Amino acid sequence: MLLEGKAVRRFPLICLVLVLCVVASPAAEDTPAAAKTRKLLKEKVTVDYKDTKMAEIKDDLENQVKGLKIKLDTAGGVSMNQQITFQAKDKPLEEVLDEMFKKPQLGYVVISKKGNAYDGSLHIKKSSERGFEAGQEPDKAAAKKDDKNDKKKPAGKDKAEPKEKSKTEPKDEPKEKETKPPEDEEEKTERVASIRLKSAKGLAEDGKTDRAREICDEIVKKYPKTKAAEEAKKLKEKLDQ
Repeated sequence: MLLEGKAVRRFPLICLVLVLCVVASPAAEDTPAAAKTRKLLKEKVTVDYKDTKMAEIKDDLENQVKGLKIKLDTAGGVSMNQQITFQAKDKPLEEVLDEMFKKPQLGYVVISKKGNAYDGSLHIKKSSERGFEAGQEPDKAAAKKDDKNDKKKPAGKDKAEPKEKSKTEPKDEPKEKETKPPEDEEEKTERVASIRLKSAKGLAEDGKTDRAREICDEIVKKYPKTKAAEEAKKLKEKLDQ
């Protein structure tokens, strides 16, 4: 009888441990590459876009946040030529993306699939998602797992189902066709610098000369050997007159 009493008292404690394990599990589902990208989303960036193409925004953000990889869902309707106007200074990347994508109704998710060619990439697509796929947010994912644990399944199926899912889950997404040869580092630097210069010119036209000067200084400092740097010097001289 004494042993039975101890078993009864331990049962609630065991249940509590199991619940905590279930709740904590969603965070553990991220692959190392995805976990790294979620940290990169916390890094601060400064953007000044005026009718800037999505392809150029992609290059600019990848240049500002080292290690960040962005995949545009062109097959899903995200155009590389889509133009966006947005400005933010020293804000976390995730906040910038959230605010910048509200008007064009775009979303982004961190791809977390081990073995996938795009694992760890930031997938920009037409949706309202923010970081996680719809229904896979930490709180919702935990609720789904709790609900599944409450439902009894026929014996022998618990082990079989995960195997079937892993077989049907694609490991790689089809690679996008390249329409032109990949840029070398010098060409990319020149293109990113030109994006910043375009922003500076736009701000100058809008009368925001102080911010335009700051961007000109940034271009000269970060990209001194580019043609954009020479133009930035001239633009600043003109603004100082």
